[in-house]
Order: sequence, then C-alpha cells, then structure tokens
Amino acid sequence: MAGRERAAAARRGRKGIVTMSSRTRQRIFYLVPVSAEAGLTSLALSLVRALQLAGVRVGFIKPISQPEFVAGEQDQSVHFARVLCSAETPDPIPFDHARKWCGRASFPA
Repeated sequence: MAGRERAAAARRGRKGIVTMSSRTRQRIFYLVPVSAEAGLTSLALSLVRALQLAGVRVGFIKPISQPEFVAGEQDQSVHFARVLCSAETPDPIPFDHARKWCGRASFPA
C-alpha cells in the first residue's frame, strides 16, 4: 500500500468514513440560496449535524437575518443551531441594519 493510501486508510473510521485529525487545516463552507424558500437552513443544519456525528468540530453562523424577521424574536435557524446542534452561534445582524450599512460608503468597525 502506498504512503498516501496508508495515510488515507488510517484516517478512515468504520464504514469508510474519513475523520479529521487535529493536523487537518480549517475549512469554511459558505452556503447561499439559489432562490427564496430553497431549504438552505435545513440543508445547513443537516450538514452541521452530520459533520458533528462524524466527529468534526463545526460552527454555524447566519450573518444577516431574513427581511421578515420580527425584532425581539429569536431567529429560527440560530435557535435550531443552538438547541439541536449545540452550536455556539452569534445572533445575526438585523436586515435593516445591514441594508443601511450597505448604503454607506464604509461599514462600521
């Protein structure tokens, strides 16, 4: 068995699942919807949970809330990430704030 094949085999868990070691570099996935109601939240949270179950350390962030989000209520995707996936995630920026920032010459620091 070649060196690469041996290393890959060593990283495989049962059933051929590749596990990540502490030497593996960080990966960032940025998921964007292709249309409204595309199921992005369901996909993203399912991916987070599947990676967690595979032993991967995973985070979740929703940068900007939906336009229809009601101030004072908790964003559902953030709630599910915290409750179902035990992910520590910040609250998203309210849509109106993001829209105002985009209209300025520069974003606040």
